Amino acid sequence: MNAGVPDGLRQQVRLDAYTTWKVGGEAQWFAEPAQTAELISLADWSSRQGLPLQLIGAGSNLLISDEGLEGLVLCNRRLQGSRLEAASGSVEAQAGEPLPSLARRVARAGLSGLEWA
Repeated sequence: MNAGVPDGLRQQVRLDAYTTWKVGGEAQWFAEPAQTAELISLADWSSRQGLPLQLIGAGSNLLISDEGLEGLVLCNRRLQGSRLEAASGSVEAQAGEPLPSLARRVARAGLSGLEWA
């Protein structure tokens, strides 16, 4: 790979595998960070390179052109994890945390607000 390119960054990745519609061209650059610090580092790299940044999740409700996307595409579906504090009613979740399972955990903890998920 090119010097100065962060680990885990790939070029010309087909995006059809990352959408429920199974359509879409290539991402110029693509990564699936598993840690928040990795996402921040990749976003910083994109900014320093003057590249547009696109964030995608699990790919539902997402239609990507067959012409693809320029710049860096970050897929956040590996960013999972959550923290509940029942006493304060606080819920923190990573961007890739599946909402249905988070809503069940919140309900089991006696909290409300995610019933729609």
